[in-house]
Amino acid sequence: MCRFWDTTTSAQIGPTLQHDQWVLCVAISADGDHLASAGCDEKIRIWSLKDIIPTAYLNDTPMTGPVDVGSRTSHDTIQPHPQEPQDSQTTKHNDAGTKTTEMTLGQLAPETAWNLRDIRSRFPDDLTGSVMRTGEDPIVSGSYGDIYRGTFHVSGWPSIEVAVKTIRTYSADVDDHNLKKKLPREIRIWLGLEHINILPLFGTTMGFGRFPAMVCPWQENGTLISYLERRNDSLTTRERLLLLVDVATGLQYLHSLFVVHGDLSGANVLVHGNGRACISDFGLSTLLTELGGSTLATSYQAKVTLRWIAPELLDLQGSENEDDPPNVVPTSQTDMYSFGGIMLHILTGKMPYHYYPREGQVVHPILKGEIPKRPNAALVTDHRWLFIQQCWAPVGTGQLRPSGEEIVEFTRHELASII
Repeated sequence: MCRFWDTTTSAQIGPTLQHDQWVLCVAISADGDHLASAGCDEKIRIWSLKDIIPTAYLNDTPMTGPVDVGSRTSHDTIQPHPQEPQDSQTTKHNDAGTKTTEMTLGQLAPETAWNLRDIRSRFPDDLTGSVMRTGEDPIVSGSYGDIYRGTFHVSGWPSIEVAVKTIRTYSADVDDHNLKKKLPREIRIWLGLEHINILPLFGTTMGFGRFPAMVCPWQENGTLISYLERRNDSLTTRERLLLLVDVATGLQYLHSLFVVHGDLSGANVLVHGNGRACISDFGLSTLLTELGGSTLATSYQAKVTLRWIAPELLDLQGSENEDDPPNVVPTSQTDMYSFGGIMLHILTGKMPYHYYPREGQVVHPILKGEIPKRPNAALVTDHRWLFIQQCWAPVGTGQLRPSGEEIVEFTRHELASII
C-alpha cells in the first residue's frame, strides 16, 4: 500500500492506495497529476492524484513529501516477476471512487496448478483413483521417501502434472501404528496451508506404498540444488535475491502458524518454471524421528541435509544412558540456522562446506562449531555475511538468531536496494 503524509502535522492525506501485495517503488509524474506504483502483485497502477490529494495540497505544496510504502501482514509475499509488461491494461475505480489504470505484468504460475480453492472445493482429500503415475520407477529419492511423477486426472478438468511423495522408513523400530495415526495430523496441517511460497498439497493417494502418498504440483525446475547447478553462471543478483525472499517469506509464514520445518535444505526448496521458490517437506522428518526412526544424524535424510543442519540437532555423541537418549527436537531457531545455509547457497551457487566433497566429512567441523568459510566479498557483501553469521549464532551464548519477520525484512530490503 501507499500513503501520503502531511509532514507538518504527521496526518495522513487522502485514502490509502492499495495493492494486492507489497509495493516496491513509486513515481510521481513531472506535472504532479499522476502517481505510478509498482507492486509485488505484478501490476503497475497509475493513480490520478486529483482524485486522491485535497486540492489545497496540490495547488500550494510542491509534491516532494514522502510516500510511505507501507508494510503488509505476515501472510503477504513479495512476488515481482522478471517479465516485461504485457499489453493487458484495465481502468477501474476502487472502493473509494479513486480512478486507477492497471497493467498486468504476467501471471506468477499456471492457473490450474495453483488454484487450490477450486481443487479443494471440488475434490475430496483422498485422490486415490484420480492420480496416475508416469512410469514405474521414482524420479528421485527425497529426504524421507521416493518421489514419482504423475498426472492428476478428473473428468471435465484439465490434467495437472503432479509429484507424488511417498514415505519410506529405515528402521524396524518405527511404530507403524502410531505413524498411521499421526500422519493424518501432519497432512491436515499441510492441507490447511495456502501460501505462494509453500508447496501446495492437493491431497493424498494410496497405491504408492504402505502409507498415504502426498500429491503436489510438479515443479519444473526441481530442487534448489539442481537448479543452482544448472543456472548458477547465468543467474542475476536480482534473481538470487528473489529466491531468498521467497524462502524467507515461506518460512516466516510457517512460523507465524507455529509450524516448524525441521529439515530445511537445498533439497526441499523447489523452484517453479518461472524461477520462483517454494518450501516443501516440512514436519515429516520430525514425525519419523519421534516415532523411533533413524536419528537426524544417521538417517538417509541427514546425508542430504547435513550441510544445512543446526549443530544442536546432531546427537552423534550419544547419551550415557542408552534408555534415555537425548531429546533432539527441531525448533524455529534451528530453522533459522538452516536458512543461513540457504542464503549462502543461493548467493554463491555452492552448498555449505562445498570444499568437503563427502557428506561424512562435514560432521566433524559442524560439531567443532566451524561455520562454512566466507566466500569472495563480490559474491557475499559484508552486510549479507554478517546476517548469515547471525543465523548461525551458537546456542547458549546469549546471541539470538533472527526471527521470521527479520529474515523477511532483511531479504526484502536487499531486493529493494537493487531495484
